Amino acid sequence: MSETELSACHDTIIIVKYKLNRGFYMHEMAGLLVILNKLDKGEVTIKQLAEDLEVSTRTIQRYINEIELAQFPIVLLKLGTYSFQE
Repeated sequence: MSETELSACHDTIIIVKYKLNRGFYMHEMAGLLVILNKLDKGEVTIKQLAEDLEVSTRTIQRYINEIELAQFPIVLLKLGTYSFQE
């Protein structure tokens, strides 16, 4: 993930060495913030998110699960495509 993408996450400063609750590292939190930011702009695909964040599609699926557990209103539009509920 480039510095530009990280700045796009509401100017969040990422420090990988610190661990968050539930075992998340800061770079994982940055991935969640990038996904939320992209969802805010419209629908996104798991494949595109994986390419943008340079992670596997399975990692994106785990991030999506965490976002759902946090009760963000996201919906599956079609296989592999998500958006915020309107």
